[in-house]
Amino acid sequence: MPSMKRILLELFESKLGWWFASFVIFSLTIKGWVSFILFSSTLLGCILIFINHQSDSLNDQQNKNISPLIKYRFLYVVTFCLPILVVIITSLLKGEWHASNFDGPSRYLMGLLIFYVISHFRINITTALSVFIPLMPIATVLILPYLPHQAWATLDGRLSSYFIDPLTFGVTCLAMGIMSLLVIRLNSDSLKYTLFVQLLGGALGIYLSIKSGSRTGWFAVPIIIFLWLMQKLKYGKLKSIIISLLIALTVSVAIYSSSDIVKGRLNLMLSDIQNYDWDTPDPQKNYTSLGERITMTRIGWILFTMRPLTGWQDIPYSGILMQSEFLKYAQKETLIGLEGGGFHNQFIQNMVKFGIGGLLSNLAIFFVPMIIFGIAIQKNLRPKMANLGLAFVLTFFVGSLSYQILDFKFIASFYAMMVSLILGEIFREN
Repeated sequence: MPSMKRILLELFESKLGWWFASFVIFSLTIKGWVSFILFSSTLLGCILIFINHQSDSLNDQQNKNISPLIKYRFLYVVTFCLPILVVIITSLLKGEWHASNFDGPSRYLMGLLIFYVISHFRINITTALSVFIPLMPIATVLILPYLPHQAWATLDGRLSSYFIDPLTFGVTCLAMGIMSLLVIRLNSDSLKYTLFVQLLGGALGIYLSIKSGSRTGWFAVPIIIFLWLMQKLKYGKLKSIIISLLIALTVSVAIYSSSDIVKGRLNLMLSDIQNYDWDTPDPQKNYTSLGERITMTRIGWILFTMRPLTGWQDIPYSGILMQSEFLKYAQKETLIGLEGGGFHNQFIQNMVKFGIGGLLSNLAIFFVPMIIFGIAIQKNLRPKMANLGLAFVLTFFVGSLSYQILDFKFIASFYAMMVSLILGEIFREN
């Protein structure tokens, strides 16, 4: 008779991957769903580690293998520790401690534990991801009409859930739409009829992103297409680059031409850039969507130079913004909204909040996973899974250039969970 410990281990190792991956399916329709799955997954991971303590693991022999990616594991661990380390260091320098500052960064630490559980206990999440990722946009389309019509859901001409702003909603749907297409034939154990679900999920993810009226993240699409084609084409390097570029540009032009929403938003963006007054800033003339973002970036840089080491987290600066130095750049409405509404750029936002450490931690959060995924692709170590992770991070990185998306606990949890799952899966077999 198998022992209770062995039964529990087998149960955890066969079902835990499905629970981990379920964070994605209702992420845009049930408020608090992502955080619930992240917290519960962390607890279940701790339980699994505890019941397996000093016992014969089902995977002990496998775990003796040395991963060719092992030297990058430490880099990833350090990267996901950086956000909370930055909060600790800046709090020490300022001599002030606020528990709320640790909430978002703690999500990355939970992601590390989940990564450890998946990679150490060899928990397979490939099939679960290939099902749940495309089901997310499908579930969102089906459930969205029945959600409360309030807050963000009441904006004219912009589709979103009541608890998520259209920019965050749009970039998340876009990422899930792209990933729905990339999970096609992700593994040989794919369930029957998943191809239709994956194609539908891809189409609906892109549709939802377009209907959100958000440009956030869309410039990642031609980059992802180009990188994917570069791996698939077997021509010489130069010929592959030319063909990949042409196809990526053709797809981009086709999307632009076929959607009045995309065309209108991009045309407006180009108009804002052309009409922005750089030399003699005119607050009224620059009071446009992209014009305000450029102005916010300039103001954010000035605030950063005033407190480059500690940043302004927990220190009010709305009064400082009313000085003539800032009023020449922006209208009072823009300046008043900065402290609460943010700088619409993840990197400027973290620079202002936490100084140089905030900037470096944000850069690492995006670029270290991209580097590891790129190395996995180059070394042919689960390249399909690595492509999935690369597309996800690239979409959110591009989105972060026009919005402080990682500032929200929902997206911090979402990002930490997805990156940890995909990296854990890659390390599981390497």
